[in-house]
Order: sequence, then structure tokens, then C-alpha cells
Amino acid sequence: MLGRFAPEIRTQTLFRDDFVGAVRVGHPLLAVPITPEQYAACKHVASSRRGTFTGPVDAALAALGLTRDVVVVVPAFSDALRIAARSDLVALVPRSCVTGDKAGSAPGIEGIAMFELPVATTGIAISVMWHPRMDADAGHRWLRGLVLDVCRKSS
Repeated sequence: MLGRFAPEIRTQTLFRDDFVGAVRVGHPLLAVPITPEQYAACKHVASSRRGTFTGPVDAALAALGLTRDVVVVVPAFSDALRIAARSDLVALVPRSCVTGDKAGSAPGIEGIAMFELPVATTGIAISVMWHPRMDADAGHRWLRGLVLDVCRKSS
């Protein structure tokens, strides 16, 4: 979900993604089959531009009577991955942040292990956004096209 923006803002979906869990290599959670209860029992790092402590996995956990213990919120998924790589916190991130599959390059976070979530979550649309005044700008059109081409080739 993109949220609310000025009505004139242009958007174009680059690709769709889903969420996965990410922990440091050697995290105790990886030693056992991951159940919703074990996942929820961990301490979590959340990523939110708005500073919210809940995300797409929380509704699925709530349906099972479970809640996550989010101990820190950071503004970007890359920040959440860096913290997870150096602690026992669990990060919830888009799959492409860990695998690099959609963006065409490795994410650059060493020591991260990805796992499938033990509950279903809704996917997300990764989009490019711009103001209409940039529609006619040749450099901006070129950059938008390049980003779209890279995302399409890697998906």
C-alpha cells in the first residue's frame, strides 16, 4: 500500500513482492521448524517510515491470538537487516531485500539468513513515484525507464 499522497503524484508499479523473515546466520530460530508461536516469541525489529510498530504479519498473528514483541523501529528495510545481522532480533522484510532477485543486485548485507514466514501475509507493490512536472524531463524519463527495465528483466 502506497499510503496517501497528493492526488497529482504519478505512480507506476515496478514489481510485486512478498515478506520473509530475516535473522543472523546461526540464530536459534533457525535450529527448529518455525511455528507462529516461536516466531511471535522472538524480539523483532520493524521497519516503518511512519514509526509504527505493527506491520502485515501482525494481523495474521492476531488471528491466532499472538503478538510480536517489536523492540525497535527503523525507517528502512536495510536498517532492519543490519540490526538483525548483528543481534538476535528478527526482521520482517520484502524478499527482494534479502535475495536481490528483483533489483538485479545482491543486497550487500552479510550474515543474513532468510526464512519463510509461518503465517500468510499480503504482498506489496514496489512502485516508482514522481511529480507530473517531471513527466517532460528527459533525464527523469530515462531514469524511470531504466529502473523499470531492470526490474522487469530480473523478475
